[in-house]
Amino acid sequence: GEAIQLSTPQGLPSAQAAHLLVDSHNALWIATAGGLSRWANSKLTSWTTANGLATNNLAALCQTPDGRIWAAGKSARLSVWDAKQFTTLALGTLPPGAAVQALAAASDGTVWAGTTAGLVARQADGNERRYLPADGLADDDVCALTMAAQNTLWAGTRDGFSRIRA
Repeated sequence: GEAIQLSTPQGLPSAQAAHLLVDSHNALWIATAGGLSRWANSKLTSWTTANGLATNNLAALCQTPDGRIWAAGKSARLSVWDAKQFTTLALGTLPPGAAVQALAAASDGTVWAGTTAGLVARQADGNERRYLPADGLADDDVCALTMAAQNTLWAGTRDGFSRIRA
């Protein structure tokens, strides 16, 4: 097959990719240490805080059923792309200094954020719930998330895994 290379000479904001996502339109989204890029129809488009991202140092991406792309990284804020512009949303249940490390989207539109200070469920209506070890998390440093069947969330932490039935 044919191979292509995408890096800073082609327009990526950073050569350090942290997360990849192929969206429902088959576009590739690339979260990097310097911003966000989208590869679609052989064209690379990039965004940074100058274009509305909450942070340039991104760690995670997900897409909700309504088609919106969610990006997050070294802050307690989420950037949401609605196909026109970014909106920044704060995760109000997190303490100062917390950072998002992983994202996952449920079929009901809930966005799950794995953070350095627990797991946050942000519902489509904007309500949030924060989960901590007292709620059954293996650890409060949540670094990996994946959705399984029937809105079951698996959360990987620094001290094991947890399953949450959403």
